[in-house]
Amino acid sequence: MTLTDLGTGADRGRTMSETPEPIDDVIRAAGLRRTTPRALVLRTLRSTRGHLTASEIFEQIDAERSEEPIAQSTVYRALEALEAKGVVSALRSRSGETRYEWAPERPGHHHLLCNACGGVMELDLDTVRELAEEIEERTGFQPDIRHLAIDGLCSHCQPGDAAPATPPSS
Repeated sequence: MTLTDLGTGADRGRTMSETPEPIDDVIRAAGLRRTTPRALVLRTLRSTRGHLTASEIFEQIDAERSEEPIAQSTVYRALEALEAKGVVSALRSRSGETRYEWAPERPGHHHLLCNACGGVMELDLDTVRELAEEIEERTGFQPDIRHLAIDGLCSHCQPGDAAPATPPSS
């Protein structure tokens, strides 16, 4: 099993290694009308490796566009439309926090979410594929596991540590 620690935003600002499609093309290919808020949200998500909350996305956009601000509710609406079309993936934790990420270049990946520190770790596809196969063997049910999030405690936050710690950045 391979885990990649993504932290809670520590990777903000790191760019993806692949050259992505232009944002306007991604929006139109999803069958959406191109709007400035949708383009700004996607640009922000594409430029980061981390998983951002709507508030973090709004703060980044607001910092870059102080002369032309957009409302935080507009960011939420853009995220909702983009998620519905599969352009953005959402990770919803038990605590109610939702983190978003750029999806077009990252199909079929899965996450472990720490309930204590909010850390997010990626889980390799082979492990999840093995889980899906075992579910099918035991139950006859064919799971469609494209995006899986499992809540729990990371190694830094398990009992025995003095206090929840922020997982180390990769």
